[in-house]
Amino acid sequence: MKAPALIAIAVIAAAFGAGASLAPPPGASVGVDADGQPQIKPFDGARAIAPFSLVDHHGSKFARERLMGRWTLITFGFTSCADACPTMLTNLAELRKSLVADWQGAEPLFVFVTVDPARDTQTVLAQYAPSFDAAFLGATGTQAEIDRLHADLGGAHRIAPKAKTHTHSDGKAQTHYMVDHSVLLYIINPEGRLHAQIAPPFDPVGVAGQIGRFARDFASTRRAAASARNT
Repeated sequence: MKAPALIAIAVIAAAFGAGASLAPPPGASVGVDADGQPQIKPFDGARAIAPFSLVDHHGSKFARERLMGRWTLITFGFTSCADACPTMLTNLAELRKSLVADWQGAEPLFVFVTVDPARDTQTVLAQYAPSFDAAFLGATGTQAEIDRLHADLGGAHRIAPKAKTHTHSDGKAQTHYMVDHSVLLYIINPEGRLHAQIAPPFDPVGVAGQIGRFARDFASTRRAAASARNT
């Protein structure tokens, strides 16, 4: 992604309460105003997203075709995340309530994509994502597919190469390792194109209002284009 297209980026490390921060890409701006609120800006001409192939927590294919015909809000994280992911998803649950209250047309799809597929199986995601909002969808896939999609949308994550396995008193073994990831909300328009990035901290109601304006402006532009073709 070209540096001018990066907007409002914040990077948060979260893995069992600790982790090293991922540095923003060269040319990226933090994009937070004096009041600590993100500067939310759309991309100039929404950008195409490369093909990808994941699976949702219901076992259905989640690919670029699923982005067509409705607005989609995607964020990345992992279910063992101690702070950043629960905070983001809690805010997204509030955002969704505000957004759909007066939404016209197909309701936006909210998707949580794990960056840690080794631990975050479909079963784990089926319990985790809907626990914040019943409409939330979890998605996973191969590490390579997830890596490509996250990078394509402008994010970054890093999984520590060394893992530690601990055996609990019940005899079950659990593997612990560090996962660092950027925390961003990606707004995909009904043409399946990346419309905007939004970084926390943000007010869910305020961001819902901005996404609503994105949707109204997008619909108006499409109507105008259709009218021009028919004249």
